[in-house]
Amino acid sequence: MESTENQEPIKTRIREEASGEILRLEPDVKGFLVVQKLPDGLQTNLYRVTLEKQTDGTEELHWAYLGPSKESDDGYPRDQEQTSA
Repeated sequence: MESTENQEPIKTRIREEASGEILRLEPDVKGFLVVQKLPDGLQTNLYRVTLEKQTDGTEELHWAYLGPSKESDDGYPRDQEQTSA
């Protein structure tokens, strides 16, 4: 799924506010699916990130943890064999 022009500012905020390295960032039906390598470098996790309006009128990112990712550090599934070109 391609991101729209309206989603670009949210993608930028995700990259700026992430506490670790973003390995994959793609639009989802609700928000974005993000695979992030944690700062300790021990594992990668999958999150659904949405932009939520607060009671004071501001908007904040909400990171919903979906579980450990099955992706390696290069963003590809761990069980998928990689070939070099």
